[in-house]
This record gives sequence, C-alpha cells and structure tokens, in this order.
Amino acid sequence: MDLRRLRMFIAVAEHGSITKAARYLHMEQPPLSRNIASMEEELGIKLFHRSRNGVSITHLGSLLLNKTIPLVRDRDNLLDYIKTLRRSRDKMLKIGFVSGLLHVEQIVRGLKKLRDTQPDVQFELVPGNGDDLLDRLLAHDLDIILAWNTFSNKSIKSYKIVEEEMYGAMPSWESSRGFVSVSYEELCSNDFILFPREVSHKLYDDITKAMLSIGKKIVILPEDLGIICLPPMVAAGLGNAIVPQSITKIYSQNILYFRLEPIIFCQVQATIRKENPSPLVKSFIKSFRKQ
Repeated sequence: MDLRRLRMFIAVAEHGSITKAARYLHMEQPPLSRNIASMEEELGIKLFHRSRNGVSITHLGSLLLNKTIPLVRDRDNLLDYIKTLRRSRDKMLKIGFVSGLLHVEQIVRGLKKLRDTQPDVQFELVPGNGDDLLDRLLAHDLDIILAWNTFSNKSIKSYKIVEEEMYGAMPSWESSRGFVSVSYEELCSNDFILFPREVSHKLYDDITKAMLSIGKKIVILPEDLGIICLPPMVAAGLGNAIVPQSITKIYSQNILYFRLEPIIFCQVQATIRKENPSPLVKSFIKSFRKQ
C-alpha cells in the first residue's frame, strides 16, 4: 500500500463522497473507486459503506483512518522540514511579508545588514496576507514572516522589529492643512476605508475600536486589499483611511497625511517557528534586533 492510496482513502473519508474526493484530488472518479476497492481487497476489510447518498466509513475503516492521518501528516512534516534544512544549507531565506512592509526603512536596513555580514545569503520574498503566510510558515514553506500582525499560535515566536505611528489620510482637496493632528471625528467626516482583518488582526481591531468609540462604523471594507493600496483609493476620493507612517512616504499625489489624536501605534514583527530555528534564521533576527 503506497502513500498515494492512503491520501485517496483519507480524502474519501473526509468528503463522504467518491465524487467530491475525486474533485478534491483532481482525478477522475473511476480510478479513485478502483484504488479504494483495491485497498479493501489488499487489507481484507471493508473500509466504506456505499449508498446512493455517498459513502460512510466503517468501524474498521475509522480505526485505520485514525492511524493513517498522523502517518501521512508526519511524513509531510518531515519532507517540509527537509526543505527547510536544504534552504539553510544553500544560504537561502524564504521570507513572507505583508504588502507595504518592504517600504519600512528598518526592514530594508536589516536585510542589507545581513547581506553585508553574510554576502552569500539569498532572499526569496513572498507577498501575502497574514493568515496565509502563517499557514505557510507552519508548513515549513517559509522561514520568516514580516507583518503588521500579532499571531496566536503555540508553535511560533514573534520579535518586535519596529513600532510605527499611524497617520490619518485624506484627499488633498478635503483640507488645506499639512502634517498636523486630526481627530477621529474629523477623519470620519467622509467615508472610511479599512484593509481586511487578515492583513493585521490587532491593527484592524485597534482602528475599529477607535471608530466605534465615537459612534462611527467602517463603510468601505474592500476584500483582498493590502495597506499599500489605501492611499491611491483615498487620493481618488473614495474615502479617508489610517495608514502606517512608512506608507506616507511612498504616495503623496492628491493626498494629505495627519497625525492622529489620540495616537495609534502599530508594530512590525518578525515571526518564526519555535522548533529548531536554523542558524541563518537566528542571524536574521539578530540583525534586526541590533539596529
């Protein structure tokens, strides 16, 4: 019995349908049915009850499933870990980052510092949202995450890289003021745009809490939008927004930025797996924390 057929068995058990499992596995239904039947013949037990409504796992099939899932998962984890070791051997760091973070001065400076001390280090930079990047980190597909986010998971550890002040953003024709403070009430005199919560849970919650404290609500909440996309939307007159200070330095056309009252800060954090970080990952964290 090979690993491929074990994956088929798990898929059928989890989906309760040969058809749905075949779709999930990107294969035709008849070959999947034949493989399940072949497994049953090889093991000498019935794995599923068949009916017009689909399939249901038998008692013996359930016992096998309980043993199979950890086996397949451990094998996948081992292969993922080997990929991590290979990247470390090849002096390769695979870094996931939330859109806009590469404009934070301390991030660029930290990357340059690491390259100066270890010229043979290579970086592969992978953009994404916080939740997706965390999944990839836990699957050993990334070595480090850089995000405006605090993740909650026992298998990871986060380090503060820098703390940034947040600024209000308004179209230039809405106000003639420069970099002076603006209240949340003034900021909400127009529609308010906010990035999805997946970008940064804590930052999203802090902003919505501030809005709710003055009886306002978010009226524009685009899907799949990074922080870096907010200034052009503000400049186009779609609404006002709140952005990190680093973002104010990269977009200035038809937009004005204001300090907030009260002030909100956001943290840029580097997140790694707790388990056996490679020497290269440790060097990365050390480079940033010594800035």
